[in-house]
Amino acid sequence: MQFLTVSSKGQISIPKALREQLNLAKGTRLNVEVDRDRIILSKPSDWRSLRGIAAGADLLKSHQADKEWERRHDRVRP
Repeated sequence: MQFLTVSSKGQISIPKALREQLNLAKGTRLNVEVDRDRIILSKPSDWRSLRGIAAGADLLKSHQADKEWERRHDRVRP
């Protein structure tokens, strides 16, 4: 486990070994999340990696089938 120190300006420095391991260059943006008493830093997912994820899927037919199912089941409810 490595420790970071918060500066008087509220900044932290990520050690070089971690920057190299995670391929963090100057200007890299990170997501920040708070989970109770934890701060979680993560690299944003690259939206380009999602290209082609739905290839071959007929999303319109799937959406229409879902809506039809909802219509049928909403009528059954009291």
